[in-house]
Amino acid sequence: LAGGRTRRAPVAPARPALPRCRGSRFAGAASLSHVCRATDAWRSGFVAKERDEVMRLATEQNRGVGHTEADRARMEAAIDALVAAAPPPEKANTSHDRLTANWRLIWTSERETLFLLKKWPGPGKTKATTTQAYQRIDVNAGTLNNAVVFVSGNVFEVDSTIQVADPDDVEDVRVDFSFDAARLALRWPFKVTVPVPPVGKGWFDNLYVDDTLRIARDSRGDTLVVVRDEHSR
Repeated sequence: LAGGRTRRAPVAPARPALPRCRGSRFAGAASLSHVCRATDAWRSGFVAKERDEVMRLATEQNRGVGHTEADRARMEAAIDALVAAAPPPEKANTSHDRLTANWRLIWTSERETLFLLKKWPGPGKTKATTTQAYQRIDVNAGTLNNAVVFVSGNVFEVDSTIQVADPDDVEDVRVDFSFDAARLALRWPFKVTVPVPPVGKGWFDNLYVDDTLRIARDSRGDTLVVVRDEHSR
């Protein structure tokens, strides 16, 4: 009580209403697996709280560089909460429309990438003055390019062939990959491209995809969080 008036507790903002399914009398089923599949923009709004927590941790943990076991546990818990809260997608997480893009890394547990980001971080905190890591995926072409772009202009790239079992299957999340080629393209202090023998194959599961964010876990037990970046190198 304050001045004879009762203070009301703050009310958390409600999630957007569940979309109605054509021909369905009621879409508000207890289980989200029974509601109609949602567009990416709608899904990101529905899980805004969980999504924002993943993004916040990615920034707080400096893309995973120098992260501790406790840091990773917090990130993995946040990802699990986001995946659990998200309604079913309108299209498969492996479809061309959703997966084909230039993706920029905002968090990973993958040691090799983190080593490069830590060893040669760049002088600043902006995108242009910080070493960046990208994935460029084209489902229809069956290609995946992983690239670390250093501030100096030097680039380390790995090309892979990818295969999706059924890009029209909305339940399918897995992408198989096999390394084809790797190279270090030096632009400074001199220009030369050094081929590196690629070794390995594996898979990654796209656990969550919306209009700007994608989260994957792979066959090595690593986690990747990326955002769309159509204007990347």
